[in-house]
Amino acid sequence: ETYGVLTGITGEEERTEAAPGLPLDGGQVAGPRALSASERRLWFLCQVEPTSPVYHLAGGARIDGPLDALALEAGLRAIQARHAALRTRFAATGDGVGAVVDSGPSVHLERMIARGETTGAREEDARDQFTEIARAPMDLENGPLFRALLFPVDVERHMLFVLAHHLIADGQSLEIIGRELHLAYEAERTGRAATLPALACSLASYVEWEAELRSGRRFDAGLAEQRKRLRGAPQVLSLPADAPRPPVHTSAGHTETFEIGAELTARLKAIARVAE
Repeated sequence: ETYGVLTGITGEEERTEAAPGLPLDGGQVAGPRALSASERRLWFLCQVEPTSPVYHLAGGARIDGPLDALALEAGLRAIQARHAALRTRFAATGDGVGAVVDSGPSVHLERMIARGETTGAREEDARDQFTEIARAPMDLENGPLFRALLFPVDVERHMLFVLAHHLIADGQSLEIIGRELHLAYEAERTGRAATLPALACSLASYVEWEAELRSGRRFDAGLAEQRKRLRGAPQVLSLPADAPRPPVHTSAGHTETFEIGAELTARLKAIARVAE
């Protein structure tokens, strides 16, 4: 996709790089809206597999030192109030589905209990509990699609997890949420205003711009050209794999952990710099 789900939230720096014709409305258009093309595709896939957690996005951080949980919750609510995408649900309509944007924040910091005899054991239990929560189905129509859970694991150590559905966030969004939450938390904790970049474009305006773009002759001509190029292309790529392709797609995967030495790391960094 050309833009992340939280369209325009990086502010003035990206304003100069906005696509031609994209309306810069300050990011605060409220009310119901239509779905973008990518949202429609993803919503349809969620109807096919309504209990699948494959489109659940999760992030976490360990917080060391004193924690003001009330300030953290206030910071979360400020971030949700700031970004309409984090207040969005998806309801079926007579014409298909529409996006419903709640008027205000509803997220709260869910206080959890981590069990174990040691700090390490409680951290592992917190991760296990959150993994199970993240795998549970999400209600796209009623929510919540944005959650935050806090696990105390020691006197001055906490585990904070954030969970969001891919319909309202993406990988870049989670990075921005983390960055802005830190600023909002410090502002709430110290009683001063948070310094956050101005919003550029609302998702509602982006969806309207996208629909207009996709309805033009230039888009139709480009689509026809791509179809011409792909005519006769194989439906399935016969790439070598470690295991045979299953008859039904499962999204099952595995993680392999390994270490690489300093010399190889330096070589990889050098290659990356050349590739930039």
